[in-house]
Amino acid sequence: MRGRVAVSAGRGARVGGTGAVRASRVGAGQAVQVVAGVLVAVLVGCSGGNGRGGNGGRGDESRPGPSTTRSPGGATTVPGRPPDGPTTLPEPVPVPQDLAALLVDEAPPGFVADRIPEGMVGPIGVGSLRAALSAETVRVWVEAGFRRGYGRAWRRPVGGAGAAELRSVWVAEFADPAGAAAAAAHTDDGLGERDQSTFPVPDPPGALGRRWVADDFTGPVRVDEVVFTRGPRLYVVRVSAPLPGPTGDAVLRLAAAQAHLAR
Repeated sequence: MRGRVAVSAGRGARVGGTGAVRASRVGAGQAVQVVAGVLVAVLVGCSGGNGRGGNGGRGDESRPGPSTTRSPGGATTVPGRPPDGPTTLPEPVPVPQDLAALLVDEAPPGFVADRIPEGMVGPIGVGSLRAALSAETVRVWVEAGFRRGYGRAWRRPVGGAGAAELRSVWVAEFADPAGAAAAAAHTDDGLGERDQSTFPVPDPPGALGRRWVADDFTGPVRVDEVVFTRGPRLYVVRVSAPLPGPTGDAVLRLAAAQAHLAR
């Protein structure tokens, strides 16, 4: 285009004199303006194709962004895109402080805190029962109106190969006193108890004392257990050790201490 404008201007000077030259110059100026307009239009068209406007390459700033909404669960949702998921992690299971305060919390001399029996230490739910008790016991407890529980345990090594004396206390809360009483006769952990017997418990009055032999990974152990209720709550006190078993009064002393805290 610029070459043609120059040729037209030269021809006008030779043919028409001064006036023709002026006319040619005016025509050339108009032609340049037309060319400039075409170039601007081309540039604008090209820039519009890639989403950039004339504000320094940030054309998106002049356009409204997609609307966003936040769901009740904390997820941000943009139309046409999947939600980005919750913005916070699930809360940990809370410790039932009211139940924890009802249990003995001081380790016996020579013992350290332990996680055995599995599922019955810390907050106790139905899943905990399934991990620690027999299927029949879990069924009875659930039908009796089990709601929640809490447990503590301690360990003292004896002998070798991981053998230890264990002491534990649990509290299980039911819908009513009748449910706790119904569950008191069912504390079987499904480990094949044998040589079962009972023994008297002076404190608390009315408590049930049971003794049996079972097998764990270290060999046969004797388990002494005291069970009693207070209103809708069931308390289980256990002491176990490899044969010949724990001292005779260990479970009775722990049961008496637990009875003074129970409500």
